[in-house]
Amino acid sequence: MCVSEAPPKEIATFGLLANSTAVIIGAMIIAPLMLPIRGLAFGALIGTHIPHFNLKYGRITK
Repeated sequence: MCVSEAPPKEIATFGLLANSTAVIIGAMIIAPLMLPIRGLAFGALIGTHIPHFNLKYGRITK
């Protein structure tokens, strides 16, 4: 099991136990977003700069 899959699985399990369709749909919506969110949070935590595309120079800059 991947670490990034744990929270959506727990939310979906709670939705099944509570018999709530909205919670299950919410878990399906946030599941693919967990890895990028954690990556951005980790990058901000360690201070890594995320490169971006510079339109002025037409290349990726730091």
